[in-house]
Amino acid sequence: MSPDRADAAQVEPAAPTRFSLTTDAECSTLARIVEVFAMRSVLPARLESLLAPDDHSATPWAGANVDIQVNGLGPGDVDAIARRLSRVIGVRSVQTSG
Repeated sequence: MSPDRADAAQVEPAAPTRFSLTTDAECSTLARIVEVFAMRSVLPARLESLLAPDDHSATPWAGANVDIQVNGLGPGDVDAIARRLSRVIGVRSVQTSG
């Protein structure tokens, strides 16, 4: 194996990380979530927000489910971002995988 190939084998890219959030159904909440990534100069590879209907109240939406995929984060970065996301106003829960 050539030295270049040996170095490449030792440096594995980090697996994609998925952040799954349950939030209030507010535009400002989504903006604050994106800001957490922007403040760290991290551009998500994928971001999806789905509104959850509420059949039991006068408001049309019970909340939103937000899924964000980010490539190349280390374990310390994932934990720091997850902690910061959990403090965003309107975020009810944060789960990570990957």
